[in-house]
Amino acid sequence: IINISLNFLFIKYWGMLGAALATLVAYFGMFIIIYYKSNQWLKIACNWRSIGLHLIITATFILFFEVTEKSLLISIEFTFIYLGLLLFFQGKTKLLSDFNYLKSSFSDA
Repeated sequence: IINISLNFLFIKYWGMLGAALATLVAYFGMFIIIYYKSNQWLKIACNWRSIGLHLIITATFILFFEVTEKSLLISIEFTFIYLGLLLFFQGKTKLLSDFNYLKSSFSDA
C-alpha cells in the first residue's frame, strides 16, 4: 500500500527514479517493522556502527560518481579507495575473513 501510494506521488515528478525511490522507502519501512517485531521474540545482534559506516561510505561514493564524469577509470579508482577505507576501518583480518567466507560460498555452489 505504501509503495503504490508513493508511486502515484513520485512517478509524476521523477518518473522511473520516483518509482525506484518509492520502492526503496517501502522496503526500508518493511525492514524497520520486521526488525522491530522479530526483535521482540529473538534478539538479533547487529553491528549498527559498521552498517552505518558502510552506508555512509557507499552513499558518498555514489554521490561523487554521479557528479563526476562517469568513466571506467573513475570507477576503478573509487573501488580501490572503497577497499582501502574498508581495510582502514575494519582491519585486514576481518576483511580477509569476510572475503574468504564469500569465496567459499561461491565455490560450494
